[in-house]
Amino acid sequence: ARKVNELHIDHCFPWVRWLNNDLWNLLPASAAVNRSKGDKLPSALALSDARDRILDWWQKAYVDSSLQERFFLEAGYSLPTLVEGQPELADIFVAMQHQRVRLKADQQLAEWRFQ
Repeated sequence: ARKVNELHIDHCFPWVRWLNNDLWNLLPASAAVNRSKGDKLPSALALSDARDRILDWWQKAYVDSSLQERFFLEAGYSLPTLVEGQPELADIFVAMQHQRVRLKADQQLAEWRFQ
């Protein structure tokens, strides 16, 4: 029997289109959403709608854990617009939005929007 509330941890920005396994790019999703999104890029609206849930996940899974240093280092190395030092999670989210725009423009990726 399949669990109704089963969660998957998967890449927000699809691995097959951008080889990035950084912690900030690994997010929980319901099994149904994860299966339906495939290798599509989240739409700007889908990402924006998920902002608070993403920030909460980053805080609980990474910032409040032994993975904190790795999380901030990876974000600083791979996301645009971040300045030196430890950014706020909201700044990392904005940088993530910029990276989404870059991937969309560079690769013309199809987008998904959770209904």
